[in-house]
Amino acid sequence: MSPDISPSRLGRSAAEVLLACVIIARSGSFLLSKIALRSMQPLDLLSVRFIAAFAFLCLLFARRLAKAQSGAVLRGLLLGFVFCATMACELMGLRTSDSSRIAFLENSAFVFVPIYQAVLTRRLPSLRSTVSVGVTLAGIACLTLKNGLTGFAAGDLFGVASAMLYAAAIVITDRSARGYDALTIGIVQVGGMALFSTLGALACGGPKLPPTMTEWLCVAGLALVCTGFGFTLQPVAQSGTTAERAGLFCALAPVSAGILALVFLGETFTARSLIGAALVMTGILIPHFWR
Repeated sequence: MSPDISPSRLGRSAAEVLLACVIIARSGSFLLSKIALRSMQPLDLLSVRFIAAFAFLCLLFARRLAKAQSGAVLRGLLLGFVFCATMACELMGLRTSDSSRIAFLENSAFVFVPIYQAVLTRRLPSLRSTVSVGVTLAGIACLTLKNGLTGFAAGDLFGVASAMLYAAAIVITDRSARGYDALTIGIVQVGGMALFSTLGALACGGPKLPPTMTEWLCVAGLALVCTGFGFTLQPVAQSGTTAERAGLFCALAPVSAGILALVFLGETFTARSLIGAALVMTGILIPHFWR
């Protein structure tokens, strides 16, 4: 029998705790991908990762998928395409620009969320939302930018595109998860990512399987933790909160990634990083205390 996770059972606090866990789980993908990309091409890695994750989810949720509504399937495929494009832009940016700049640009996606929402609702963002976004953006800058953001490089355009696509995925998820079964959307979303990344890999002569056990272990971690949990449950988590709040929570990614790099790669967590982490947490908490 498939596990039953009903979005209607999640209050706002529970949804935001789940969303934080989802974002933290996904932040580990940078570390695992960095290891796997030493001997694998980006699209090959994405293809193998998402095929493995979708196969696992199909075994776990076979009955739910068999009863899936066509609307949920279509929205899941749309999200799969948008997320696949987001990650493709991220990898292209990492190959042509400094990683810290791409990290800053991509993780600024939450800046675009209130802009998209303002266009869709024809209402300007509130002062509380604007201040929260500004404080969080300053925190991400402290965490990711080591040498500033001067001299805009061509590869930085991929970072901006990745942020805009990620923000679009958050807004689409927000509007989809309330009308259909959020978990089904999350599962189909992973299937869509598998489909579109595999098509891209085939166009480039792949996909090719990981060559060593190290890469296979990285793929397993990416498939089960970062994708099977991290991507699949985001629609469930977002069903209990707003798109603007979901966007802000994405700023937890560089904080978590920095801690993982400290533990597993021996990288330093400087005073500037601590200030950045504090600003990110402050930006996320502002809406809780500013009524």
